[in-house]
Amino acid sequence: MGKGCCAASSAVMEDFEGEERPAGVGPDIGADEYHPIVYVEPSGNCGGKDPCYSLLSEAFVNAEDGAVIMAASGNYGGGAGGGCF
Repeated sequence: MGKGCCAASSAVMEDFEGEERPAGVGPDIGADEYHPIVYVEPSGNCGGKDPCYSLLSEAFVNAEDGAVIMAASGNYGGGAGGGCF
């Protein structure tokens, strides 16, 4: 293998958030762009995905700042923790 065979090159010097991309230190894996995912399903069965809640209100209370809440369609009951969509 030639010298510099594994070095990445790119003309793009900033990521989509406008932050400078690292140069000469390996690939930018986007770890700072990670957002946790919280799952919600009316019966509380999210197919093994975790964390999983049966109430939207539980998901909102327990989600970290910046989390993505993935809610399955269905009837979440009435009242403060519910809704249907």
